[in-house]
Amino acid sequence: MKQLPIILCLVLLVSCSNEVSFNEIVAREGIYYEINSRTPFSGTMVNYYSNGQKESFLSMKKGKPHGKGESYYKNGQPKEKRTFSNGKMSGTQEDFFISGQLQNIYNMKNGKKEGLREEYWDNGQVKIRTNYSNDKEEGLMEGFRQDGTLQLKREYDQGIRLSHQEFSTEGVLLTNLTYKDEKKTGLEVTFYDSNPTRSKVKTKINYVDDEKDSLFESFYFDGQLKEKGNFKNGKLVGLWEERHENGQLKSKVNYKNGKEDGLKETFFENGQLESRENYKDGVSEGLIESFYENGQLEYRGNFKNGVSEGLIESFYESGQLRYGGNYKNGKEDGLHETYKENGLPTKKTNWMDGVQSGLSEGFNAYGQRVRLTTYNNNKKDGIHIEWSYRNEKENILFSVVLEYYKQGVQDGLELYSQHDENGRPEFVNCRRYRNGKDMWDLYISKTEDRCLYRKITISEYECQLYKLPTDFCNELKPDYRDIQRFNKFRE
Repeated sequence: MKQLPIILCLVLLVSCSNEVSFNEIVAREGIYYEINSRTPFSGTMVNYYSNGQKESFLSMKKGKPHGKGESYYKNGQPKEKRTFSNGKMSGTQEDFFISGQLQNIYNMKNGKKEGLREEYWDNGQVKIRTNYSNDKEEGLMEGFRQDGTLQLKREYDQGIRLSHQEFSTEGVLLTNLTYKDEKKTGLEVTFYDSNPTRSKVKTKINYVDDEKDSLFESFYFDGQLKEKGNFKNGKLVGLWEERHENGQLKSKVNYKNGKEDGLKETFFENGQLESRENYKDGVSEGLIESFYENGQLEYRGNFKNGVSEGLIESFYESGQLRYGGNYKNGKEDGLHETYKENGLPTKKTNWMDGVQSGLSEGFNAYGQRVRLTTYNNNKKDGIHIEWSYRNEKENILFSVVLEYYKQGVQDGLELYSQHDENGRPEFVNCRRYRNGKDMWDLYISKTEDRCLYRKITISEYECQLYKLPTDFCNELKPDYRDIQRFNKFRE
């Protein structure tokens, strides 16, 4: 009879030491079994690192977690400590940093958070302290910085936030909010981070059901008003003003139902007008002008339904035109020109319904034409000519190249004119292209008189066809006295 307790203890010891790898356990409808077993598992599930160090274990009873469960870092320090009862977490739960320092501690009851929860920085200081009831935050929640100073406070009722406060490192209240049904309600005041003896207000606004409602004000650090305007149901209404730090008006505009409506003006710090434009239902409408600080016009244009319409111009501070171009329904339409501050042109282009069509010209720093091209639907179409100079300042040419294009592909004659050191034309070389390919026509001079001239020429017909500039046509007008008679090419 005395042997029975000893045998019973041995049986219990063997059953209690039943360790099985996590990989040998499967779950069926929330109950854990050993593979190929129909009996819910009781014992301990374990995992090991490749070096033999234990990675984790979990105690099981009748197929459910019951008792302790722990996991470890590779250095052997604890990572998680859990306790279970009949498959649900219950009791104290802990998480750790790799150093072994406690990171998180909280209590569970029947699988739900209950009571105090604390989270820590890796230096041991409390990071978050809060309470739970039936898995929902309840009462005061506090957040702290790594140096231990209070950073924020919140009040909860059954998981619903009632208030929110933020503090500076010196303890100065920076943000103070109240909530109703998780929506901001009441006054929101934010502050500049200052010393505890003097708190600087940054913004003031009242909320109703999470929507801004009533007067909004913001301030510079010195207390000077920065912005002021009214909200109703979360939308700006009436006059909105901004001011420079020196107190001068920076901008003013009226709002209607949250959209800019009417005249908007902006000002420099000296009070000089910077810009003015009109809005209708939130989009630009009518004349827009901007100015330099000396009062000189910088930009002028018209808008219709929020897009450019008609002539748009910009100017240098000296008053010289920088850019001018026409628009229709927000797209380039007609002539567009840009100029240097000395009045010399840099570029001239023509557009139709937002695509480049017609004549395009480019100029060098001395106002000399260096490129002339005709376009159709954004592609080279017609004539293309380029000038290069030996000396731009003294207007001494080096060469001229004339090409012809059809819908972006080189097609027709290509003329290359070489000039001597004084800029006088010496001879012309010719090639012929078809659909982008060089035809290598050795006897082109027999069919093209222009290949026998010393300089490149343009016919009056081409000038009219491509609507070329008069000065350009006069410059390249044929002069039959300049022809080079190479009779052997005429045999």
